[in-house]
Amino acid sequence: MRFFIVRLLRVAVPTVIAFSMLSSSLGLAADTGERPGAVVSPTNARAVQKARKEKSRADLLSDADIAASLQRANPERGDAAQLKYKEARARLAAALLSSEPASADVLALGRAVRADEKQPPNARIEIARLVELNRRKVMKFSGKADWLREREAMARRLIREFPDQAQVYDELLAVAQLSARARALELAREIAVSPASPRAKQAAQALQARLAAEQQFAVALDGVPGAAPLAAKVKGKVALFYTWRPEDSRSIELAKALNGTAPKDALVFGINLSIDAAAATRSAAENSLPGEQLYAARGFDSPAVRKLGWAEEELLIAVTKNGVVLDLSREKDRAAALAKLN
Repeated sequence: MRFFIVRLLRVAVPTVIAFSMLSSSLGLAADTGERPGAVVSPTNARAVQKARKEKSRADLLSDADIAASLQRANPERGDAAQLKYKEARARLAAALLSSEPASADVLALGRAVRADEKQPPNARIEIARLVELNRRKVMKFSGKADWLREREAMARRLIREFPDQAQVYDELLAVAQLSARARALELAREIAVSPASPRAKQAAQALQARLAAEQQFAVALDGVPGAAPLAAKVKGKVALFYTWRPEDSRSIELAKALNGTAPKDALVFGINLSIDAAAATRSAAENSLPGEQLYAARGFDSPAVRKLGWAEEELLIAVTKNGVVLDLSREKDRAAALAKLN
């Protein structure tokens, strides 16, 4: 689908430009008709963007030709392998900026450098990614799921090819971050125990924690008496849950503050952690506590409270429209944190 090709290029083009460090010409200083302060129409903006892309592509091909000519002039030179890599990188990058598929010769050059064990691992991985991006550029996808399957397949090809190189797991992390919850959680767990870089592992663990929290919220409500209507009510909306007890004056003051700080149209629920529901009902009315009050007959030992890990006073939990669970309890400025939910 055209959408996915466009999306690919939006991601790949900046990366491609960053890859090419062969000449200072990549500053894209050509006169494209832009003037400071000028109002650029959408048509002109597209023309400017096209001109920049063509300029970048021309610069890349020029760099590739220079690298190739230096190799031909002296095949035995000490930096011949590096020149071969630079040529392959520039030609593959230029192909991504073209409306036409990469030529057979360019892909063959990429495969040769990719397989050359004399090249540093980072160079081979960079070329492998560019080859894969050119391959994916000409593919047609039926939808996001199909596109993600191919992207995961690409990531796994890189992992099989370079199993000891931490950076190849970055592509799998990107797939995890774009996948539906169940698959994303599987991939995050896999990356967390893989040879990935510390940065990728940390990102995977953070994703895993967020997804687990989302899943935990759904699981905790499942089967709890009276929870089904609540789950249906919250779905697709911003919801706030705060915990309180009549005996805890600070929890009451924090709850009252939500009357002026909760996002507009957010659903607000107070979770009473006292076993004395009658006293809690009176206290909620007397203090004008915001939102719908949920009284857990067993207090701290309520099944839903225990499963969610909310058996503590003064908690403030937000559930975003897409189901992400955020613990705002430790925020120094709760009002500011709540404002970001709008």
